[in-house]
Amino acid sequence: MGYTLLLAPLESQLQASGVKTLVFNPLGQFRTVPLAALHDGEQFLVQNYAIAHTLSWSLLSQSTTRRQPENSHALIFGLTRGETNYAPLPGVQRETQAIQKILGEGKSQVFLNETFTPDTLQQALRLQPISILHLATHAKFGGTPESSFIQASSQQISLPELEKILASAIYPPSLLVLSACQTAAGNERTTLGLAGISLRTGVATVLGSLWFANDRLSAELLSDFYQYNQKFPLAEALKRAQVKQISDPRSHPATWAGFTLWGRWQ
Repeated sequence: MGYTLLLAPLESQLQASGVKTLVFNPLGQFRTVPLAALHDGEQFLVQNYAIAHTLSWSLLSQSTTRRQPENSHALIFGLTRGETNYAPLPGVQRETQAIQKILGEGKSQVFLNETFTPDTLQQALRLQPISILHLATHAKFGGTPESSFIQASSQQISLPELEKILASAIYPPSLLVLSACQTAAGNERTTLGLAGISLRTGVATVLGSLWFANDRLSAELLSDFYQYNQKFPLAEALKRAQVKQISDPRSHPATWAGFTLWGRWQ
């Protein structure tokens, strides 16, 4: 039904024009729709197109003109152990190790468990230009910024606090990735909460999940994303990682369709 309403009327034009990437500016509840999983009766939308989202065309044009310093690094923060009301995330250790191997140990730094604090995050962002900030932890997006947070070691980082931390960076990260449970779940306001804050503080692209994600399969998808991004633009890298999971008999749209890209997609 979703495909029939949204894309079927345009399909012939898209094919004739050779379009490879679709960029959506969704409003209201449409922000919570996993567009990658729209199905035409034979294939998922992401099998034919790379998909990206934007909150604002003006913000998008600003992000496409920004250039990252050549000596920039990647920061990878993760929480494997359980916290109050939250179960352990055993896949995070493998995820962070795999991502650091792809990005290069000399160009990335990993902070796990007790070294994942608001202070270490802020200090690392102030120390040198950061191209990628990867946060692998629990997160929850409630109805207000104050009730929304990402889980650090023994404490929570609220969205207003995260905004201050990102704004203090010596240079805004080009890419913020949240590999977390319930990254962007909730109503349409909370779905754009992190993306809006990040883009306002200069982060060009945000990748997060619309719902609770299986941490083992999420780790595999994100590792593939980084690997593909060595050769392909961001949206195309995510497309290829999601298509790879579609071919995996263990997978289901619930394991891959929730990952959405906001902002610059090149």
